[in-house]
Amino acid sequence: MITQAAPNSASIRQLRVAFPQQSFPVGQDAEWCVVSDGDSWREFRFHDYAQIYEVPGLYEKIFIEHLKSRSHLIMAEALVRELQARKRCLSECRILDLGAGNGHVGAQLHELGARHLWGVDVLPEARRAAQRQHPHVYTGYSLVGPQLLKDLKAFGVNTVICVAALGFGDIDPELFEQVMSTLPSGSIIAFNIKEQFLNSLDPSGFNRLFGRLETQGKLKSLRQWRHFHRFSTWGDPLHYLGVVAECP
Repeated sequence: MITQAAPNSASIRQLRVAFPQQSFPVGQDAEWCVVSDGDSWREFRFHDYAQIYEVPGLYEKIFIEHLKSRSHLIMAEALVRELQARKRCLSECRILDLGAGNGHVGAQLHELGARHLWGVDVLPEARRAAQRQHPHVYTGYSLVGPQLLKDLKAFGVNTVICVAALGFGDIDPELFEQVMSTLPSGSIIAFNIKEQFLNSLDPSGFNRLFGRLETQGKLKSLRQWRHFHRFSTWGDPLHYLGVVAECP
């Protein structure tokens, strides 16, 4: 069983979070809350991650403490179990944390024994937060851009974890496919995604991407399961599809 890495508790204790009174559910990308640091209240939309990451401890306060987010634990555990089943040593794997955010997924893997982790995100605020909160977790941390694939090839990625970063305008299908193109045969990938993005009518493109990768023999699903992601602001459980796959 994975134990959760402790966030910076001193900064979190000073924060107070209040959720809106809602007469009807809103979309996951429209959720919001107000936060007080003791002096004033400020509104944060959940998918304005750049603003959330700039406040130390706020991500953990909202998503882990209040909304009971579990995806980072569930997906880290799934990846480790697959590696153990293949008798691969976690400390020797070259792991890419795709959509790394402020580093809470990388911190879980590091606590379990991962020693070669590379973070990637689209936001400079995410990299700053990871460097501030988890300065010893990542070997390197790249932003999405022209240098990214060169960084990953130089690092020698052979394992990927991507937690709650696909869809909602974060890691897009094109970037995911580019990352897959850098992986050697036998690489293990663990990711999760909200099931709506796999609907054939969804415009995000993930359904087409995964279908094409499997048809072309570039990605082989090993295990899929539906799991609890977190609670919504109105108290309903949100579920994602977890996937462990292999590059044949």
